[in-house]
Amino acid sequence: MFTKKKGQGAMEFLVTYGWAFLVVLVLIGVLSYFGVLNPGTWVSERCVTQPGFTCEDVQVQDSGQTFKFKNKLGYTTSVTDPSMSLNEVRTGCVSSSTLVAPEGEFTIVCNNTDMIGGSKEKLSVDFKYYKPESGASFAKSVSTQVVASVGDTGANSGNDSGVDAGSSGVPENGTIDLCGYSFQSRSNYNLSADVISSAGTDCFDINQADVVLDCKGHTISGNGGFGVNINAARVTVKNCVINAGFQRGITVGSGGTPGVIINQNTVTTGTSTSEYGVYAAGSPLTQLTVTGNSVNGGATAFYGSNINELTLSSNTFRTVSDSNSLYNVVSLNTIRSSSISGNTIVRTGLQGGNEGWHAGLRLASIYDSSVTSNTVTTSKGSALWFSGGSNLVLSGNSGTTTGTYVAMALLSDCTGCTISSNTFVGNPGLGAQIGGNIAGTTFTGNSWRGSILGGVVFYGGMNNPSTATFSGNTFEGVGTDVPALFSYATYPIQYINFAGNTFMASSNYVISLNAQSNTNKFYENIIKGPKWVNNGNSGNLFEYNGHGNKYRLVNGAFASTVLNFVDGNADGWADSGTNVPVSSDAASAYWTGSGSDSHPFMN
Repeated sequence: MFTKKKGQGAMEFLVTYGWAFLVVLVLIGVLSYFGVLNPGTWVSERCVTQPGFTCEDVQVQDSGQTFKFKNKLGYTTSVTDPSMSLNEVRTGCVSSSTLVAPEGEFTIVCNNTDMIGGSKEKLSVDFKYYKPESGASFAKSVSTQVVASVGDTGANSGNDSGVDAGSSGVPENGTIDLCGYSFQSRSNYNLSADVISSAGTDCFDINQADVVLDCKGHTISGNGGFGVNINAARVTVKNCVINAGFQRGITVGSGGTPGVIINQNTVTTGTSTSEYGVYAAGSPLTQLTVTGNSVNGGATAFYGSNINELTLSSNTFRTVSDSNSLYNVVSLNTIRSSSISGNTIVRTGLQGGNEGWHAGLRLASIYDSSVTSNTVTTSKGSALWFSGGSNLVLSGNSGTTTGTYVAMALLSDCTGCTISSNTFVGNPGLGAQIGGNIAGTTFTGNSWRGSILGGVVFYGGMNNPSTATFSGNTFEGVGTDVPALFSYATYPIQYINFAGNTFMASSNYVISLNAQSNTNKFYENIIKGPKWVNNGNSGNLFEYNGHGNKYRLVNGAFASTVLNFVDGNADGWADSGTNVPVSSDAASAYWTGSGSDSHPFMN
């Protein structure tokens, strides 16, 4: 019998069946080359979010990502803490608006540069939302699952990027080292050296969409003209150092230019009234994001006009003014559906001119927007100045003036606004000056402290019958004859409810109302000081539903320690006694003028 050797059998097996293995390997290679075996090829693109919001559009590129959402909650909501996760690595993002009306849209912009053009990625886009009147402590989380193909902006891909290096003068690697380059759309550019523009000319004019200019910390210098002039959509300018000398350090113009991002730049201005650090105005501009910048100098640091969906957050704006300068550090005019949050604003320098009309943060015609968690300090001019608008949320801000001006000036109509949890101090100066129509506006949890005229001074007509409400606030007047609440000259306070507030003064009257002020209600307030009320009009009420106010002496002792109050029904509120009702007749040492309180608190 003939028997094959094992080695010979194995060789015959390979010869017989090896070709089949080779065919399989070649087939796998071909399928892989054409992407057939890539799981992403078989996964459809999608954007799925939670009830209450819809995902309207997605743009994912290797240089940045944009996600558009719509508010379907049925009420205005605040949007905060946006972020994106890729392969369990989270990236912080920015939202085009933090206050979104029902059916309103907002975009979340991220800047993850670790994606590869042509690939398909699975992303998680997250944010939180809450009702503005409830506060951030009630925020709920939303997670959106996105599968999308990554576009290649071609910043470093030579001719495949669509950038014609020969005609544009831009090197294939996207680096530039001179002013005056002609930017191409869908391209990234890195500044590789400090640059200087010719006198009276712009250094960089960006007129093409989807451009990223990263200065990498290099300096842009010039004399006249603009440092960076943006007139196209979805342009990002970041990490630039722009020296004084330009008329505008960075400017954003052209009607409706959407999606511009100005991030982490340092801009220095001169002192001319025609100079600006960052200037943005359109017809209108939309979705402008300005974050993490530092602007210093002697002129207006940021000017914005006619903008929808502005995000102005986490910037430092500082102006040192000379004796003749009349600048606002940050000036915003005709702004809608926007968020101004977490900025530090400082205005210092010499006194000069009519500084009371200028401010650290000046807001004019602001609608459906939020101004939150900003810190404003001025040694000349007002800290915050507001003139005109509606549905504004002003919350968590701190404003201080040390220049005999106004910490918070609310000087024109602010209808349906929410003013909450702010602290404003005039040292010296007024804590707040309020005028105009504040119908439907609520003031809750604020603290105002002033040492001139009053803690809060009403200086303007309040003649709209729709009531405003003050509750849980602290009004404090410090110094000789400085009341906590004061209606100035012949300007009235009318149709306002003051409930559950604390009014304090160290000298003379705590609350001083002129003859023109009427139809106001004061109840369940703490009124503390040497004298409590100077009331010029009998139309003002100092009790409501059997509850009056809680009167304290200047040392904090209860009024019942020096006045005779009797609580017949043991509900805590006096209903009889020698000094009840508290009035100019029964308690003349503490009350002047008309009106009375028939139910003061016992203790």
